[in-house]
Amino acid sequence: MDWRSTLANALWWYSNAMGHARFRSSLNKPREVQQTLLHRYLRTNAQTAFGRAHHFADIRTITQFQARVPLATYDDYEPYIDRIRAGQSHVLTREPVTRLMPSSGSTRARKLIPYTASLQREFNAAIAPWIWVSVPRSALTRI
Repeated sequence: MDWRSTLANALWWYSNAMGHARFRSSLNKPREVQQTLLHRYLRTNAQTAFGRAHHFADIRTITQFQARVPLATYDDYEPYIDRIRAGQSHVLTREPVTRLMPSSGSTRARKLIPYTASLQREFNAAIAPWIWVSVPRSALTRI
């Protein structure tokens, strides 16, 4: 690997330091962090088709959420995803769906997973702590 690639990788690794710190901090208060996330999702998406169908605006507790939003399969979401495919907005999320990514799984051949910019940010936030602890520091000192 040439020095530019090593430098780019090192900079990317260092850019994950804050994400790792946030994750470590969250480990001390998992209930609070999860409740905050749930309330933000409910508030943000209360006026979507899915949010109205499940009365997101009225949900105040985790128990209420569990009672109003039952466990579901992809088949339960497919009508909503079909509406997104047809161009309708504010179906599952207030945020624009940037793409529908095909995925395959054990229950059916093809599923379309709606992606948004915030979903991608959440994936990045989830990856940051893993990257920070996975890459050996010795690999970064060869610059």
